[in-house]
Amino acid sequence: LVEYTLTVPSTVDSITINATRDEDRASMTGDGTKQLSVGEQTFPIVVTAENGTTKKTYNVKVTKLSGDATLKSLTLSDVTFTPTFSSDVTSYTATVPYTTASTTVNGVKNDANATVSGNTTKQLSVGANTIKVTVTAQDTNVTKEYTVVVTREAASTDAKAATLTVDGV
Repeated sequence: LVEYTLTVPSTVDSITINATRDEDRASMTGDGTKQLSVGEQTFPIVVTAENGTTKKTYNVKVTKLSGDATLKSLTLSDVTFTPTFSSDVTSYTATVPYTTASTTVNGVKNDANATVSGNTTKQLSVGANTIKVTVTAQDTNVTKEYTVVVTREAASTDAKAATLTVDGV
């Protein structure tokens, strides 16, 4: 048994295995075009000698990398953003009161082989705060960035009484 291994990016949907026999009277099976799915696949090429019993197998192991750079969910503590989260939507907005000084970002990847950056606690300044979460697929050529602009309102400066009454006078 002889093994050959290769890894292909997420954009490769098929490969063609070309093999030739060393002996013209031998037979061979397994070569040709192979469709790929994400993960590891093994394609055996079997050469059978003219006697019909002597065989040699060559395994071609192909790993197709995942191109899934999406989030399954995205939450920010104490923040409700719009629109409602969808893995296909990458831009969100929210407004929080002055009393919300920070938020904890939690982006959960859709594919176990992907990586997520940007999960942290962010301090919020008064005004617009841009929060970015980036997902990198197993095929590191594929990334997706999710952005939430959180606007923290200014502290109220209204120190006026709405009503003032004095009883007993």
